[in-house]
Amino acid sequence: MGIKRDLEKEQHLIESWNFKGMVDYAKDIIKGRWPEVEHIIARNPQASFYYARYVLKDRFLEAEMNIIKDICWITPYASAIIKDRWPEAEPTLLDTQKFCYTWWSNYKFFLERIGRDIDIWDVEIWK
Repeated sequence: MGIKRDLEKEQHLIESWNFKGMVDYAKDIIKGRWPEVEHIIARNPQASFYYARYVLKDRFLEAEMNIIKDICWITPYASAIIKDRWPEAEPTLLDTQKFCYTWWSNYKFFLERIGRDIDIWDVEIWK
């Protein structure tokens, strides 16, 4: 027996840009990737994080360029999805316009937990 998809509901989710609904639908109904909406989900860092974590259970490469721009989602994505240092995102954490010690310290604490300590001066932005 195949998955019972509701095309009307899918269309409504897409037209309303309901990011949470799209992620939940992929996770609970499709029970896997929903390629037709990945380009839409990729525009929203929070939805991208949840899609990567609960649907893909892996990196969401198409979305990473947007996740990197949102300082709030860098550490959750690095710790739950990449499970390692994310050098491409570190300059955003240290960007003088966005810098917040809390975000940097959360990232640093995550790296220390996995045995990957980092010195602020090792980040590409300073080289």
